[in-house]
Amino acid sequence: WRIADARATLDRALRLNPNDPVVLHYSAMIDFVREDFDSAVAAARRALELDPKNPAPFAPLSMALRARGDVSAAVATYQAMIDVAPTAAIGYIGLARTFLLTALGTLLSCW
Repeated sequence: WRIADARATLDRALRLNPNDPVVLHYSAMIDFVREDFDSAVAAARRALELDPKNPAPFAPLSMALRARGDVSAAVATYQAMIDVAPTAAIGYIGLARTFLLTALGTLLSCW
């Protein structure tokens, strides 16, 4: 993994154009991988402010929200992704995965 290289490259791109929603989306993905969930949420939300019809930033936003423990916000975000792109399977997959991981967490906590 060359996460540091990816982060440095995206930081350079952000300095050149801080309002590029594609760069912000990828920045959110890198932040999520680095477990910097607050930064991932901020970058994904900014990407969606700039391009609300692009379904891609919803994925790192939802994943980071769930990782922070805000399952209801993650579910709502995946539902918003489905609303924006109802034929894109990724929204349904992410929503189902969130439900599954939440159920597994509940099940495991009972043992």
